[in-house]
Amino acid sequence: AAGAALLVGGVWLDVPSLMLTLGFITTAGWLRRGAIGQLQRRQMERLLGQATSPAIAQELWLQRDSLLEKGSFPGRNLQVTVLFADVMGFSTVAEQSTAAETLHWLNQGMERFVTAVIESGGMVNKFTGDGFLAVFGVPVPQEPTQSASQAIHCAACLQDVVQELAETLRQQGSPELKLRVGLHSGEVIAGSMGSSERMEFAVIGDVVNVCARLEALEKERMPSSCRVLLSDQTKELLPEEQQVNLLSWGVLPVKGRSQPVAVYELERPSQRTGN
Repeated sequence: AAGAALLVGGVWLDVPSLMLTLGFITTAGWLRRGAIGQLQRRQMERLLGQATSPAIAQELWLQRDSLLEKGSFPGRNLQVTVLFADVMGFSTVAEQSTAAETLHWLNQGMERFVTAVIESGGMVNKFTGDGFLAVFGVPVPQEPTQSASQAIHCAACLQDVVQELAETLRQQGSPELKLRVGLHSGEVIAGSMGSSERMEFAVIGDVVNVCARLEALEKERMPSSCRVLLSDQTKELLPEEQQVNLLSWGVLPVKGRSQPVAVYELERPSQRTGN
């Protein structure tokens, strides 16, 4: 329309060439945007791997411009709930079995455990040989009450998974797999750690250390095949409508920490009824 008006006024413009140039510019913009999007997706996959649920992955993608900085997650202070789990008696099983048998035995549990974490809204941050560290509330921030609720739901699912797995292992003639779990809530520093050759998403802070200590607290005190201990900090964040039964272990000293921690055990229904 502008070209036609100028033509009437005696000014000639090569409109087809202008339109063609505009088309080239638009196409180049789309291609560049697509390339940037693919780069961001590869960066997220490199940093997080397959550790997040589809819902978290989608939210990450929607917030990618605000979360990513130069191909990494910058350090941020986040309120989270950490879950640390460890397989009991792994060394004994490894001593009595071949390497292949031990790995198969362990992976039967890990596959189910990771699924429980992801379906509960958490992220498996790292594997620790015969255990794993999961975090709720990262890398997308959320309300601390929601993170604690997701974590305790995950812990209850782990109890059910271990119970179900026991029958499968029994039919195989394999050793029973027992799990110790610790939960603790608070502030961590979350972000990318490493070098250009190898980088991963990490959570750092006293919360992680206390959680690991809770998991290892009085190791031989196993009231069930999946013992779950949580701190008072996590307990206080649980919504009132989330019905869970907790047994107090009292205020106990924690290795490497000057202040003791109020510890609670998450009981399964079968424990309460005595079955």
